[in-house]
Amino acid sequence: MRLKPMGQLYHFERSQIIAIPRAETFAFFANPKHLEAITPEFVHFKFLRPPPSELHGGSVISYRIRILGVPIRWQSVIESWEPPARFVDLQVKGPYSYWRHVHEFEDVGEHRTRSNDRIDFALPMGPLGKIAHKLFVARMLNQIFDFRAERLSAIVGAATPANPGAAPAAQV
Repeated sequence: MRLKPMGQLYHFERSQIIAIPRAETFAFFANPKHLEAITPEFVHFKFLRPPPSELHGGSVISYRIRILGVPIRWQSVIESWEPPARFVDLQVKGPYSYWRHVHEFEDVGEHRTRSNDRIDFALPMGPLGKIAHKLFVARMLNQIFDFRAERLSAIVGAATPANPGAAPAAQV
């Protein structure tokens, strides 16, 4: 399943070195229950139904978030599943007109893994979506991934992010 992007396509990337082997890093991200622990409070992340104990190709995750106080339902499907190297989640319902998140994991030395996140996304509402991107969406993505980097450091011993405070999501 691959939905087609509509509207201006944006690109966001973040990379972090995690101080555990690749298989363990992949297993951590393969457990959807960890999403709550690595998502900042301001997002108000809440599962709408119990997630699977472990993800696999075709898994569906349904949850609710809040953006600027507005509750939004989000549903993702695991489009691609290639342990322990990568997986891809695709938003099938949610706030974006398109959202595809590639999670890649690569060995970078003994007991160290680089976790790479690449997100391609488009916002609805044409020109209003472009304004929203400039006003808060790019900043919010950076805040979410900054928090995630800090939480991963505390939970699994992640090293400093490979690109902390990365540039705002770029237009493609």
